[in-house]
Amino acid sequence: MSTACAGLVDSRSPALESVIGISYSVLELAASDTLVRVMYRLQMEVDGSDTARGSVFGTWGNIFEHLFDRAIEHGDVADHLDSANASLLVCEMLAGVLMVSEAQSTLESAPSRMEKVWNTVLPSLVPPHKLAYFREFAARSLSSFVPSADMVSDSLTV
Repeated sequence: MSTACAGLVDSRSPALESVIGISYSVLELAASDTLVRVMYRLQMEVDGSDTARGSVFGTWGNIFEHLFDRAIEHGDVADHLDSANASLLVCEMLAGVLMVSEAQSTLESAPSRMEKVWNTVLPSLVPPHKLAYFREFAARSLSSFVPSADMVSDSLTV
């Protein structure tokens, strides 16, 4: 998973774009790779967020916190935002979308669900003048993970 997302943590990329991209990558990996899906389940049940035990959730939290620090520094998120709280929120969003999608046997729609979550959460994270850009970015990024036919049919059922 870290290897799959390594390019998204590049310091040349805007940090919040990296956070959004990683969220879709994680969900796409869970939907397409049975071993990754099993690893997530085991992490939730056995290791929780203990990074000393190799927890993927702890690793995500560290990566997201670093990215939110950068996003705050560059003005892409609200300056009053706490990077630790924001990273925890994104980890909880990911875990929630994973669990609900899996429980409803709709893991293939997890990236589309995540885009809806981003649309809901972004107003509390970004300055108003950047909201339209990041919502558009989340929608464009989704198209990298979901075939356009699926996006059309999903938007018709909303």
